[in-house]
Amino acid sequence: MKQLSSCEMGSLTYEPDFARQLAAFKVYRLHITLIALQNAVLPEFQGSMLRGAFLSAFRALNCTARISCLACNSRTLCLYHHLFEARLPKHELRSMQDIPPPIVLQPPLKSTASCSKGDRLIFSMTLFGSTVKYLPEIIRALKEMGERGLGVRRAKFKLEAVESLGQIVFHSSEGRLHRCFPLNSSDLVGEDSVLSDTVQLESLTPLRLKSQGTLQSKLSFEILVRALIRRSSALMTLYGPNPLDFDWGYICQDIQNISSRALTQEWHELIRYSNRQHAKLKMGGVMGVWQFRGNLRHYAPLLHFGSQVGVGKSCMFGLGQYRINWLRG
Repeated sequence: MKQLSSCEMGSLTYEPDFARQLAAFKVYRLHITLIALQNAVLPEFQGSMLRGAFLSAFRALNCTARISCLACNSRTLCLYHHLFEARLPKHELRSMQDIPPPIVLQPPLKSTASCSKGDRLIFSMTLFGSTVKYLPEIIRALKEMGERGLGVRRAKFKLEAVESLGQIVFHSSEGRLHRCFPLNSSDLVGEDSVLSDTVQLESLTPLRLKSQGTLQSKLSFEILVRALIRRSSALMTLYGPNPLDFDWGYICQDIQNISSRALTQEWHELIRYSNRQHAKLKMGGVMGVWQFRGNLRHYAPLLHFGSQVGVGKSCMFGLGQYRINWLRG
């Protein structure tokens, strides 16, 4: 993965080719429905709860050692370690924190603190690359997660259905799996042509974007593109057919011609409890609506890709979600 720290002179003949490269990446979107078997008390933002419950259930089903992964001699054979705890040498990625898991959760954007018996809890999960081959284990973990209970009272839930692209992948009435297909290229990187020089970006969950090691409370196009390239490059390196090829020197100069305008912008703090650290942790980010104007042709595929896979830190919790709208006229 290439470093993004400096802006060396780029090639004068280079043109970014994000569309072709990112279109080859496989992304699978699952829509999951749980039915509450008991009255439940749930947090307002359910990303941390869902992530913790899913990982706990997945580990319980796939780990036999019940000790720290680093201390386990069998970790190279463990599916839980392979998906969620694996580490690469620092020379392959910028830091250990830059290794994104191959699964991302998208909690409901509008959620309530209570869930009555019979109510449905609906959220999404995104799988990257060959992770789809572990779909049976993922379904088992979703079932186990519901049976273990969610929320303050550990209320029991039943996995009712998993859908993808409008098709049933799993339903409790059948008990068998159907094939899951990836998003098509137009959903992943957008259409071939961009008919506008202005795009509006609206955050759906807090964006935790860093610049020079510091979380940013204001968003610019340069900060956004850096974060998008960093995440896309890591995903392509780890789970894609080929590493992402780009000339950062050229991009660093070119994005200076894109203007940024914040229509609304504020820091939104979230607090989660870490069972591993036995402490409450802050996981806030910037939220708002921004407009970017200029020659966006090269960056349109990158913007679309980020709207599908997330951007910035803590994407597995459901952070880093946004939507874009191309403005006409």
